[in-house]
Formats: sequence, structure tokens, C-alpha cells
Amino acid sequence: ILLSGDVELNPGPVTDFSTLSQATTNDRSNFLLNYRLLRHGLNQLDVGGGGDCFFKSVSYQLYGDSHHHLELDLQVFNSSWSQYISNMSQPGTWADHIIIQAVADSMNLQIHIIESNPNFTEMTLVEATSLTQNPRCIYIGHIDELHYISTFPALSESSTNQVNSQKTYLNSSNSTNKCKRKSNDTV
Repeated sequence: ILLSGDVELNPGPVTDFSTLSQATTNDRSNFLLNYRLLRHGLNQLDVGGGGDCFFKSVSYQLYGDSHHHLELDLQVFNSSWSQYISNMSQPGTWADHIIIQAVADSMNLQIHIIESNPNFTEMTLVEATSLTQNPRCIYIGHIDELHYISTFPALSESSTNQVNSQKTYLNSSNSTNKCKRKSNDTV
């Protein structure tokens, strides 16, 4: 599986990040994520952590709350990859690129992952490999390769003002930023 962002390279937690405050200490990354989300008409919504943040974010996108994340785990992991599935289905285990693809496949989703890291493509699209009619599109954010968040629609007029003010801030402080990977759309 080849993805354009960084999710395929994230091996999981080195430390236990059980709270958002630990996982989102980089204000610049959070600011960049907000800017990128607003470009897509979205705001971020933290739905919790403890290693289940990807599944909680997808649950919120699909069901309107994050409480269905364990059901989502069961639906995705109902296959024959026994040991891998056994390890990955444990609460608190980070989602890797294989799991993200499995979620897209099992639920017929187009998962748009918007990155906070300026060194990665602004958005990674993970689609079901056998896309059927009318796939459901969801948008989640990825903060500093440590935490996934859900999103909700932004208000149009205030969002435009926020995007313009954030663009000014980013342009003024971006002169020393060198990127390894970037798309043409990335700030």
C-alpha cells in the first residue's frame, strides 16, 4: 500500500500518550492543521486518545459520536489475519497504514487524513480497494504523527477570515521551513 502522507511510516507509540495535552504540545503543528482543515471547510474535534484515537475519530464521522469505536474494531478485524488482528484489536493499539486501509475496505470509505506536519502532503486519501457505489467520505486530522482527531463543518464567513489570518501568519514564519515531502497545495 502506497500512501502520499506519513501514516504508513508511523510505527505507533514510543510512550503512552493517554491525553491530548501530551500529544499536541506543538502549537505550530496545531495551527497548521487548523489552517489546512479550514481550507476544506472543517474544524477539529478531539474525541479522545489512549491509542484508540483513529477508531474514535472514524466512529464520530460515521455515527456522530466516538462510542462505537470498539464495534468498529470488531467489524474491521473480522478476518483471518489471526496474530496481527489479535494484536491490533486490543484497545489502545495505534492504527497503522494496514488498519487504515482495512477500515476503508471493510466500510467502503474514502478517508481523507489532513496532516499537521508541514513536511508531509497536506492530505492523504485512503480509499477502499474495491470501491462500490456511493462510498462514504470522512475527514479526520492527524496531529504530529501522534494523535487523530475528528472534524466538523466550519462556518463559512468566519472560516474564510480565519484562513486568511492563518495564511498571513504561516507565510510570515515559513521562511526557514525546509520540507522533505510536500504537495503543491501545501503551505
